[in-house]
Amino acid sequence: MDLKFRIDKIRPYFISFNVVAEESAAYAVVRLPKGWKIPDVNALKANFKIELAPTSTGGYLFASEISNGTEGIFDAIDYVVDFNKKVEERSGLLEAKIKELAALFASETLEKLKTLKFTFEPPKKGGKKTVQKKNEAAQTETPTEPVETDKPEVVETPTESVVEEAKPNEEPVVEDNSLLGLAKTLTEG
Repeated sequence: MDLKFRIDKIRPYFISFNVVAEESAAYAVVRLPKGWKIPDVNALKANFKIELAPTSTGGYLFASEISNGTEGIFDAIDYVVDFNKKVEERSGLLEAKIKELAALFASETLEKLKTLKFTFEPPKKGGKKTVQKKNEAAQTETPTEPVETDKPEVVETPTESVVEEAKPNEEPVVEDNSLLGLAKTLTEG
């Protein structure tokens, strides 16, 4: 692992990285933008072999035993960042489509609007997806996302558990094992 590359990749969120020899653990602390969430905590823990705890300063601590290596820590952080960027992208796309629909509903007849349907076309060879609204033939192109196969897959369920943003002077509830104990100790001011 190229530690400099991994830290540079998360630079806007990165606070610190440390190895604690006495506990045989490594951890990274990140601060995520306001409104970002931690998706499916149990899946993150299982897939990346990490423990997660909010810090008293509003950040998050991602910890792992040294025997698991440090890749899982950075992979978990990358996953959380990618997840939230996709949520933001989807929200932006939804807002744009709502505006398009509002304009369409303001300008078309009720009879024509009753025939409105949505379809998806398969991605074109140029790496773009096209979404087409029938009866309007309007096309909007959005780039497709690359598929990465070397990282563990985190399965998201419709009822995803989310760690809310940490509030100062509020202690996180943690189980008591050595790695979680370390995380609790490190996050308590």
